[in-house]
Amino acid sequence: DKEDALYVGRALGLNGILLVYGGGCTGNMGFSSGACLEAGGLVKGFNLSCFAEAHDYPQKSYEVVCRSIAIRKEEMLAAADAYIALGGGVGTLDEIVDAANEQCLAGYMTPPVKKKPIILINRGGLYDHFPKVLEDQIRRGYTKPDVLGSVTLVPDGRSAIQELARHFGTNMRLPEFTVQRPGPR
Repeated sequence: DKEDALYVGRALGLNGILLVYGGGCTGNMGFSSGACLEAGGLVKGFNLSCFAEAHDYPQKSYEVVCRSIAIRKEEMLAAADAYIALGGGVGTLDEIVDAANEQCLAGYMTPPVKKKPIILINRGGLYDHFPKVLEDQIRRGYTKPDVLGSVTLVPDGRSAIQELARHFGTNMRLPEFTVQRPGPR
């Protein structure tokens, strides 16, 4: 939802938190990155070389050009201290699963990876099934149970920022704005 994307971007910008994302300018992350920059924040985009060469995306402070999706995801995971997923498609789901997998393997990696929250903005029930899939994986012995503690579903962007602040034990400035939606025609 655009309103969640704008809220999250603005909140990160107001609080001086670097927004890390895939580097494009369309969709929810395009809205979020633009709002972060407008609020005075910094944005680091990890773009694929095929897109970076064909388009100039202005919605980032820094750009890292990656030659493959695997490298892009690895770089994004390493750069992030937390994950907030807005509504998205298969690429978003792929990134959420990678983040969850990283949390499962965190203690085995050298150097060890710190635990990072995975906050899913569950607008309209979009991610309702994700914890259920993890629970089934745990029940079958395929996934470690502690991954569930990393995943939190929240209803909207404001709740995502509040959960982020709770996780890091800090107070955050919350934007006071609403998106004007067009009325019926």
